[in-house]
Amino acid sequence: MTTAEVASLDESGKTWLDMQQTVLSESNRMQSLVEDLLTLAKVDAHQLRLDVQDVDLEDVLDSEIKRLRTVSSLQVGAGLQPVRVRGDERRLAQVFRNLLDNAARHAKSRIVVGMERRPSEVVVSVDNDGEIISPEDRDRVFERFARLDASRSTDGGGSGLGLAISREIMGAHGGAVVATESDGWCRFEVILPTAS
Repeated sequence: MTTAEVASLDESGKTWLDMQQTVLSESNRMQSLVEDLLTLAKVDAHQLRLDVQDVDLEDVLDSEIKRLRTVSSLQVGAGLQPVRVRGDERRLAQVFRNLLDNAARHAKSRIVVGMERRPSEVVVSVDNDGEIISPEDRDRVFERFARLDASRSTDGGGSGLGLAISREIMGAHGGAVVATESDGWCRFEVILPTAS
């Protein structure tokens, strides 16, 4: 808000032109934070409603991966396969957006998304080559406003709510999201029942 007030005092308009991208970015960040807080308020009031239908999970993932590739210089690899689940497509997209954005904040250079089909479920992995989350912090990372250390600070633009929201949404779908590691990479796994 202060940035906008300072820019508005410049009668030439030059300051506004120089700062408009910053103001827009901060406005978008604030809107995202408000939406996250509203989602958690619904969770707390047991009013998180899901629009459940058959969802092609690979399409949801493909869309979020393409979005990330357009806004990031990181290498983003994916091994997707056709999998159908029952769920709320918008909320599932929100989970994968949160996980991919989190991976992008902490990756050194690469993110890899994988899918593994099991008899009655699918496991989606989101790996990044950044610092591994220590075993004692793997549950705490899903707490609201959790900050683990200096390398996982607010500098990357996160609100500290995305992982907490992801866990709540996955729970509402009868699934789960967990933090783990794989071959020296930081990994988050989403486990979802497949559609029968």
